[in-house]
Amino acid sequence: MTARSFQGLLKRLASGTAQTIVQLATELDVDQELLEQMLLDLERAGYLRTVRGCADGRCRSCDLQALCTLGQPQRVWLVTEKGSRAAKAP
Repeated sequence: MTARSFQGLLKRLASGTAQTIVQLATELDVDQELLEQMLLDLERAGYLRTVRGCADGRCRSCDLQALCTLGQPQRVWLVTEKGSRAAKAP
């Protein structure tokens, strides 16, 4: 993957639209496994951070409430400030 591919992924994530791994992989035309690795690489580099859904009844007070579906625990990737700057770079 190229730096442009990573920046494209960051731009999609920074848009604020919640997407599933399947949706992102389809849009980027990559395998889901490769996308997962890209997300992990971006997290390790400080461009993303992971938040896990809790599904334990605390959703009413959670800022990520709108991203949860049917109360099922899931991983949510959030773009960090560093990631937002990189997504805006030319």
